[in-house]
Amino acid sequence: MSRTAWLCALVSMSGCASPAIVATKGGPDGGGGGLEPGADAFVVKLPPATDALIPDATSCSRSVSLKAVSIARPVAFDVVIVADNSDSLSWSRDSLSAGLRNLLARVKGHEARFFVLTSTQYGASSAAAINTITGSDLVSWKDSVTGMPYANPMTEYVQTCLDGKGAPGPCPGGPGKGLEGFWSVKGTWQFRTPSPVAAITPGISDVEFSAQQKKVADAVLALGGGGAQQEQPLCTLNRYLTQATLPKHVVFVVLSDEDDTSAPDACLAGYEAKVFPSGTSLEECTSGKCDQYLYTMDRSNPGERLGFSCVPVDDKGMAHPEKAVEKSAVINSSSMCKVGTMVPCSAAELSRAGSECGGGHRVDNCQRQCFAGASATICNLTRETNVPDLCTQPFDAGGRHFDNFAQYCLQFGSGWGPCMVRGYKLGSRVIMGFEEKITPVVGGSTTADLIRSFKGNADRLFGKDAYSVESIVLDPAFSCPVRPGQSHAPNLRQLATSAQDVFPLCQDYAPALQRIESFAEFLIQTEFSLVLDAYEDVDSVLVTSKQGTQRTLPKGSYRYDRAAGVLRFNPGVLGPQDESLAVNVARYCEPVK
Repeated sequence: MSRTAWLCALVSMSGCASPAIVATKGGPDGGGGGLEPGADAFVVKLPPATDALIPDATSCSRSVSLKAVSIARPVAFDVVIVADNSDSLSWSRDSLSAGLRNLLARVKGHEARFFVLTSTQYGASSAAAINTITGSDLVSWKDSVTGMPYANPMTEYVQTCLDGKGAPGPCPGGPGKGLEGFWSVKGTWQFRTPSPVAAITPGISDVEFSAQQKKVADAVLALGGGGAQQEQPLCTLNRYLTQATLPKHVVFVVLSDEDDTSAPDACLAGYEAKVFPSGTSLEECTSGKCDQYLYTMDRSNPGERLGFSCVPVDDKGMAHPEKAVEKSAVINSSSMCKVGTMVPCSAAELSRAGSECGGGHRVDNCQRQCFAGASATICNLTRETNVPDLCTQPFDAGGRHFDNFAQYCLQFGSGWGPCMVRGYKLGSRVIMGFEEKITPVVGGSTTADLIRSFKGNADRLFGKDAYSVESIVLDPAFSCPVRPGQSHAPNLRQLATSAQDVFPLCQDYAPALQRIESFAEFLIQTEFSLVLDAYEDVDSVLVTSKQGTQRTLPKGSYRYDRAAGVLRFNPGVLGPQDESLAVNVARYCEPVK
């Protein structure tokens, strides 16, 4: 028998059983591989060969054409709303309620889950997050006026403490509280992954759709106030990306009445500190037989510090000077300034003072001051004997000759005090060392670094065309009023995917989710399940556009993976204007290799 493979003619003839066409469904994002019933992919079942003879082309030939399948279908999205929950948003409560009423109007017919996050990072659990030496708070976690913990924070602070032997023990609590002995502290701010507040599907009824719309609006409005006075939606977004499991496609909606001007050091991921043995002590020796002699001369250095008042300000812009606290912060412990001079703080120094005051405060009366005794520089030299006496007699050191220790120290500058010598014996007491590490979620020092990090990581995790950021804010381009405690939001405008993704806080929010419709145009299915037996192969593919025009694809534009049972199209072959396709399957007289 000839080994030539015969192709049954692609014209309808008698003598062959009709093929069965079974609809199947692809993966959740339009990819092939799934076998659940649906209408966006296909399986062709043809009767197997009944003999090993070359068939008669006139009695066994047929054309198998698939039913039309949808190329672009609604894909599943997560909509993540990062809502401002500070008190100042109450000025825009009516606008917020009206804007949310139709938030989902443009996304009916799509599949989406809705999540509501806040711009507040820290709450009551962060009261335990303190600097173990100074006892000061590591983060701002309570209202500067009322002293109440911020409501609906996005993190939970969890801390573990170990003693010097590695066993769990009490945590140190600041100056003089539990700092005896060796210990370690490790704390983390864990992101509170929320559950969806609502979900819609393509086949949902009008009544069900309205109910889900109300759930979303209610969830945002229920946040009320009580949130942080410093809005940090950028921190929330960067924390969101640290989750182990993320959706494939997401629309972020940032809703805020103030800009995010925070720096990365206000968005913390972890804190570590420990006290450990770092060496052996030296005990002063008064006898003539000491292990070593230390010659020293010291010089007092003036320093610079900021002096200022921290005035609590509520989130509606009302200052409370009666609760002001005077503070200072050393900015330079070794300066050439003239002791007693004072000058107004620069913009950078005001920012530093603001960090010292914490969120919800105004800095008043900030001055840079030069003060005496900020630090001391020490010139020292260790010898195993005190003969000769370096304070008064000549000696050699480092290949040079010196008349006395004062001349030795002059090579490091002038202004040294009197020469002193002390004898020491090596002691048995262990010296304690201290280490501290504060880890931010994002590196850098500016708000721009927070934006840059989020966009870079989102591009990597989702792909540039699989997510968007919509900003609903106050902006000079909009007619929305700006009340006390509110502000325009240039940083959140920059965060948005484009200028067309920035919307006014005082208008309908439905356009913000219209982006989902445009995404669906670009997320094109390129893989389809197709099961063929050993005598079958794809002969041709016909594509029909939304305008009704048809085209036959060239052979090199697609590939049938027989092992996987998947028909794959090259990138770009199918486009957003393509609506359906049909595949002609031909039956051969010998198994297809």
